Amino acid sequence: MTPSEVGDKFFNKAWWNATKFHFSQSLRAVREGMLWVVPCLVFSSMLLFAGSMISIFPNGVLEWADTLFELNRNLMSMFPYLLTSSIAYMLALHYNLPRPPTAIISIALLSIYFPLSPSDEISAAVKIVLAIITPLYSIPLLCFFNKINWIKEFGYDRAGNTLKESLNLILPSLFTALPVIAISTGIISLMACFVHFEPILVNFEDDPYQFGMAFSVLNSAMWFFGIHGYHALLPLVEVLRDAMTMTSTNFIAGEGELLPMNLAFMGSFVFIGGSGATLSLILACLLFTKNKSLRAITIAAIPFGLINVNEILLFGLPIILNPRLFFPFLLAPTINVVTSLLAIDAGFVSVPSIAVPFVSPVFFNALMATNGDFGGVILQFVNVLIGAAIYAPAIKKLDAQLSDKTISIDSLDTTYARCKEKANALCDDPIGQAAEERKAQVALENALEEMNSKEFFVEYQPQFSRVDGRLVGCEALVRARSSKGETEYPGQFMRWLEDGRLLKDLDLWVARQVVSDMFMWEQEGYQTNVSVNISPETLLDDEFMSKIELMVNACKGRISFEITENTMLKQGTRIGEVLGRIHNNGIKISIDDFGTGYSALGYLSNYDVDEIKIDRSFVQGLENKKGKQVLMSLLNFADQLGLSVVIEGVEDQKQLDAIPESPQITIQGWYYSKAISKEALLADFGTKMCLNKAVK
Repeated sequence: MTPSEVGDKFFNKAWWNATKFHFSQSLRAVREGMLWVVPCLVFSSMLLFAGSMISIFPNGVLEWADTLFELNRNLMSMFPYLLTSSIAYMLALHYNLPRPPTAIISIALLSIYFPLSPSDEISAAVKIVLAIITPLYSIPLLCFFNKINWIKEFGYDRAGNTLKESLNLILPSLFTALPVIAISTGIISLMACFVHFEPILVNFEDDPYQFGMAFSVLNSAMWFFGIHGYHALLPLVEVLRDAMTMTSTNFIAGEGELLPMNLAFMGSFVFIGGSGATLSLILACLLFTKNKSLRAITIAAIPFGLINVNEILLFGLPIILNPRLFFPFLLAPTINVVTSLLAIDAGFVSVPSIAVPFVSPVFFNALMATNGDFGGVILQFVNVLIGAAIYAPAIKKLDAQLSDKTISIDSLDTTYARCKEKANALCDDPIGQAAEERKAQVALENALEEMNSKEFFVEYQPQFSRVDGRLVGCEALVRARSSKGETEYPGQFMRWLEDGRLLKDLDLWVARQVVSDMFMWEQEGYQTNVSVNISPETLLDDEFMSKIELMVNACKGRISFEITENTMLKQGTRIGEVLGRIHNNGIKISIDDFGTGYSALGYLSNYDVDEIKIDRSFVQGLENKKGKQVLMSLLNFADQLGLSVVIEGVEDQKQLDAIPESPQITIQGWYYSKAISKEALLADFGTKMCLNKAVK
């Protein structure tokens, strides 16, 4: 394989992995954004239910029902804007954009086509689809334009971070609006071909089986993509409503044909619990899942499912855009059509001939629609059991995969949320790869679960001047205490935090603890310098770095950041910009473990670095001549660049004597002290020459 072919293969793989990652993040944002609007949907359904129940009473209270129906329409007209803003908010987290202004911008982009007012039901379907997909391309565009300095920069550095972020989105949002308008116009034109159609599929009178199955499949398929099936299929709904009117009239008159395929039939025997026959899904979840999150959502959905309101399941599980539940969601109501028509044809159940509101309680609606035929209730119960059997395999698999596990680590004030798509990534060897990934994922989750029982704390290892032995600073080192009281060191837990992408939370927590400890020392009348380790992930995250820098400003000049040598080689230009900004804010930069990884000598001249920390392996090499020459070369190099030096791992007098006395050299190691608690640091060294008395 030629170098060109190798490059093409690498590029294609990298591009494909990046595409999968962004797609999974977009899908996750849609799902989590939908969860935010569940209260709105449930409240709207309750208004509809209350209005339907009131409409049964005498005419004197009909105006109350009309008021509730109008409130329901007004609230549902706002739903697309709430949905698009919540999805945009979640995507803003992924693309590192200011969340509230990004959500507001998404509402503005959607309202270009749809004014903020109630509209006809057909356009509501288009509106919901556009509300879901618009943030998927508008937010990446906004991020792209926001990274162009001459577009975003207004120079309001003194106006505060929040105001600056909002102002700097003005021009990027205007540039984003132009392509979004073009893309949305095309999407609306394409959707118009599918939404505005005539009911020409099959004749509901001649072949009710085909008509009912076609309606059920179309309704479930549209709901799967977030389109309200009732609105999108309104022409077919009108056909079913006309059939209901005809059947009711013939039933009252005692003559004429009773048409089993009507609106009451679909509401009572097909969509039991809502679209997708989700009362069966509720039963399947109660029977076949032990996952606490799934059971909690299911239990919350029970009272609403009993009145055919299933938004909690649609958006909470979720069913929308969840391929694991697509086929049972499609199949369960379709089977209900067949079994119910067969029962009616066989004479076991009367033809539904009384119109009942769609939100009438389950079992009660079947009794009313069939004019008191208890066989309708039995048929509903049988359909629910059949549907539960259809949903059962998907629920068992969903429960086994634990696809949305969140682990709380209270000691660090953070949580780990498992990425659902990670365990199902495409690979060359799906079976072997999936098994290995699942094994690794389980190990990670178990480790993080156990970590929640640990108590994290910070110890400080003192650093001493090579010339006179006085304390000149210390390094903050994170530790964990197990439930048995045993102290654990970073090597025992750091890899799990890194795999769980929680290093940024750890760095933020350590910085907060260090600042708090330094204030405690000041109250006792002492000050000292402290170095804090910063991971590459944190260094490249503007949001976390802004929080940390703001936090340590209270101790400016006395806190320095340690970064590893390998960090210098990651995204060189970006690292240089970050280090320059940090240095300009009065925070010193130290290169940790210097000389252990790739050579960073060529980078030191390009970056704002104040200090290098020579790894303990060089101290251990002092026993031979070459080891001494290597150490002296490093010290001479640092001296020529004007860099301070911290030598780690000095454990005995012989090693200390081999190090030249220089005011630029600081010693850190067990010869002087191990890492100790903040109280011990004050007690052991505060009354001697080690801590500098603060000016009172």
